[in-house]
Amino acid sequence: MITVRFEAGDCLELSIETFVGAHLKGISFHRAIFEGLDFSKADFTGCDLRNSVFYFSVLNDARMINVSLVNAILIGSKMRGVNLSGSLLMCSDFSKVDFSLASLKGATVVGGTFETLSFQVRTSLLSGWISVIWRGLRTMIKLYGRRVSIPKNMV
Repeated sequence: MITVRFEAGDCLELSIETFVGAHLKGISFHRAIFEGLDFSKADFTGCDLRNSVFYFSVLNDARMINVSLVNAILIGSKMRGVNLSGSLLMCSDFSKVDFSLASLKGATVVGGTFETLSFQVRTSLLSGWISVIWRGLRTMIKLYGRRVSIPKNMV
């Protein structure tokens, strides 16, 4: 049994032994606190992750399809191979996150902090504009296919 704690002080009991590979589809984790936990290969499809905190968590190969990551904090997390297809990533903090081989196909990315973000692109998984804070300045980066258009002031 795992107990999930929330910023408002309430708790949610889950009848699982580990988050690794867990099936968490559709659960509301609005304001949940997850710090330093391993969610590798977990399925968060359709979950409400607004205002959730994932400090230094491992989300490698997690399925986060059609999730709401609004005002979430994922600082220092490892998200290699994560599938964020169709998700809403809005005003969240992805500082120092490893997005290598992640899928953001059809995801809506609005605002947010992507300071010292690292990623490698696999096929045509990224497209659109991302607002990025680089060296303290907010700028827009164009992502399309395997190419990334980086403004000259960032090089």
